[in-house]
Amino acid sequence: MKLIYRYMLAFFGVIVVALAIVSFSFIQYTSRMVYNNTWTQLEGYADILQKRAFSTAKVSGGEPAITYEFIQNSEDILSKQNVHFSFFNAKNQQIYPQTDANTNLPAASWKKLKKGQVLRLPMLQRSRERNAADRKPQTVILKPVFYNNKLLFVILVGANVENVQANIQQIEHNLVIALIISVIVAIILSYILARYQTRRIDKLRSAAHQVAQGDFDVAVPQKEGGDEIDDLAADFNEMTQSLGDQRDEIKRQEERRKQFMADAAHEMRTPLTTINGLLEGLAYDAIPEDMRGKSIELMRNETNRLIRLVNENLDYEKIRTNQIPLHEKTFNATEAVRNIFCTAEE
Repeated sequence: MKLIYRYMLAFFGVIVVALAIVSFSFIQYTSRMVYNNTWTQLEGYADILQKRAFSTAKVSGGEPAITYEFIQNSEDILSKQNVHFSFFNAKNQQIYPQTDANTNLPAASWKKLKKGQVLRLPMLQRSRERNAADRKPQTVILKPVFYNNKLLFVILVGANVENVQANIQQIEHNLVIALIISVIVAIILSYILARYQTRRIDKLRSAAHQVAQGDFDVAVPQKEGGDEIDDLAADFNEMTQSLGDQRDEIKRQEERRKQFMADAAHEMRTPLTTINGLLEGLAYDAIPEDMRGKSIELMRNETNRLIRLVNENLDYEKIRTNQIPLHEKTFNATEAVRNIFCTAEE
């Protein structure tokens, strides 16, 4: 797999995971918000019913009693808003709407209601109701009503769960559309980011190819205090600079070697010419008898000079390859100068 696709996959994965986490959190928050708004609205209806109940109640045995006229009027108002309600007396018996079976609230909920708690239930199934709408699952508010610290009745106000879930599903539908658009944008953004990174690497690869071809003057753009690729570019530029300096040094060493070999060849030609001339003079008896000893001594000196030149050439190669160290040494130049004069005289 090419590097650009790996980068795209990495960037896309990070973005998608972030979107998934945000979407899940948003759905959970939205669901709670929708239910809380519904419960707040239902609790407001329950407060209105409670006020109207006391304002229209008749006193019976020293306690307010709810009239059916009030209940019917309230039902006409709330039914238009798809809100259903019921009333339970202090004995946990449903007094409105009337049912054939004995309908009451769960014992655990009734215990909390008697303590004055307002209950919010996300779902309540009431299968014994006459009205089909009341038998559907509902999200409800249960509000107890007290008079002189005595429970009079409990108001149940509910809305169909399907209505609440419809609102949530609409939000989820809009969120899915937003996610699809976000994924498309994430793909484009991943490609842009991956392409930016791979282009920087391509520049390094192209520069490395030029170095392999022998071009050490190439330089890769870099930013001070950048990322790891900028650090790599800085190291690469230092490497090419070092290679360029070594190339120039090798050229200088090669020029010096050539000059040294030329000088060595010239230096070796001189004693060889001297030795050859003396040998010819001895061969043809051109040198007097009294000068032969001196001629032989001169040939020995020139031979030693040749040996020294050869050794110096070998030493130069060893020095150039760092095989032997260099040491300063003092020598007597008188004999060397005398030999030069003798050679010139001959």
